[in-house]
Amino acid sequence: SSSRAIEEKLMENQIPYEVLRGISFYARKEIKDVLAVLSIVAFGDNLSFMRVVKNLSLGIGPKKIDILKELAGTHGTLYDALRKNVDIKGFKSTKAKWLVEFIESLRAYAEVETISMLMGRVYTALNLEEIYKNSEAERWENLQELKRSAQHYEHSQREKVDLAEYLS
Repeated sequence: SSSRAIEEKLMENQIPYEVLRGISFYARKEIKDVLAVLSIVAFGDNLSFMRVVKNLSLGIGPKKIDILKELAGTHGTLYDALRKNVDIKGFKSTKAKWLVEFIESLRAYAEVETISMLMGRVYTALNLEEIYKNSEAERWENLQELKRSAQHYEHSQREKVDLAEYLS
């Protein structure tokens, strides 16, 4: 979509803008969902973790989040707390182990793969094509566009782009 290209140029040049019709490309649910997964990979931040946990119905509700907050203490992140305690009783019945294995595998791939390749892995693991293609085709098209924009960004950089750098 041409709006994405324009938005990117405005952001690149730090020009404030407002989207008058529709939703900003990067504010769309499907885009934010994918970027939240990648953000956990890069930063392990709590905001992204909470978004992913809420969206993916992993069986990690408010009570379990409270346990993670306690385990994380004042300096740790919720994701790290989960990663270190994935085998404790309360999390056995959840998809916590799946999430940790997923994020850790993406962290390993992030060392060697491009960001658009990582996006592809997220799409596949979360079955996004199946979920969106028939009922919400526009969302799937937006995700394809996100991947294309990442490829474009990577080509423009001429060297392997760091995930954290791309996300910021």
